Amino acid sequence: MNKKNTQIIKKTKIFDFLSYEELTDKIDFVISEPGFPIPAVIRNSAQEIVLSGKLSYTMPEGLIKLRELIADKFNHKYGKDGVTVTLGASEALYSIITSLTESGDEVLLPSLRNPSYDAVALLAETKIVEYKINNIDKNQFFVSNIEKKITDKTKMIILNNPLDPTGQVIVFEDIQKIAEICKKKKIFLVVDESYNEIHYSKQKYLTASGLNEYVIVFTTLSKLFSMTGWRLGWILSSDEIMKKINILRKYSITCVPTISQLLAIRILEGIGDKTSDKILSILSNHRKLMNETLIKYGLESFIIPAGGYYLFLKYSDYLDKPLSSEKFSKMLKDEKNVLTVPGKTFGDSGEGYIRISFSTDETNIQEGVKKIKEFIDDLNNFNIVY
Repeated sequence: MNKKNTQIIKKTKIFDFLSYEELTDKIDFVISEPGFPIPAVIRNSAQEIVLSGKLSYTMPEGLIKLRELIADKFNHKYGKDGVTVTLGASEALYSIITSLTESGDEVLLPSLRNPSYDAVALLAETKIVEYKINNIDKNQFFVSNIEKKITDKTKMIILNNPLDPTGQVIVFEDIQKIAEICKKKKIFLVVDESYNEIHYSKQKYLTASGLNEYVIVFTTLSKLFSMTGWRLGWILSSDEIMKKINILRKYSITCVPTISQLLAIRILEGIGDKTSDKILSILSNHRKLMNETLIKYGLESFIIPAGGYYLFLKYSDYLDKPLSSEKFSKMLKDEKNVLTVPGKTFGDSGEGYIRISFSTDETNIQEGVKKIKEFIDDLNNFNIVY
């Protein structure tokens, strides 16, 4: 195994102790999609599409009608030519970084981030430079945290909005400021908006799409409708950037499965609107219940998430002696059958935290939080060997 592959494995290793087969008898706070089946109206539409038989190749950038609908949804000033349909957010991230950077370029990443950012940046042989995320209050970061990290070698800055794992939402004025800095310095600004449809403010979520020709937004259709396995997302940017990205994609993925694209057309035309409102209402209630239950048990070291369906709990505030997040998560699974994601997964500044998902059901939320509290008490009171 070469040095680069070893680095990638080390950087992106989440936790070896969890296998999917174990999920059936555990309280699952790891779940990264709504804990509901795909809505019936969407399943029925998928069946109609399959029976139609019209499922041949499309162009790498995707069906024209789908790209037009996406451009309209995001009020994208570059129109359909500034839209590319991708195999979910993961392929979007891969295509953006690998097609727009060269070996030795610097890529600025938030100090809390999805580990896939590291994997792709390392595959592209770029240098990862961290900027600090403030994960202890509502405001995610200051623009100066990013600006002071920019050098002559900086090629790309990646933001995550809303942020996984904390659920913070970046103030839109800050994104505008960063976009202007990137335009001035001719740096790509890449904004991961995978959770853009899942937010709890009454104000409309403002996308970074189209702020200027250096801004690239990617997102996914998967998160709201439990459609992670359908692998559909998209990139929005200028048509010139899209041409560069699609040169690579023509040979890497050929096209996104046509059935997923045709189903996405129906969803963007509105077949899931009523269902999405219900799902958001349920998630909002689950968020409220998770917050209230944690506070009930005296576990108050977290930020109330403004978007997504995760909460980042600082468990270390309640332990009498230090315990790594990976070991805490593993012991919590072994002792209490509760699955969580170690905070270290998201970067060194996540150490001392665990990510817990409230997209599960209400019984699991209440029972799972209770067990986390019991586990912390056991660690403190019974001198368990770490």
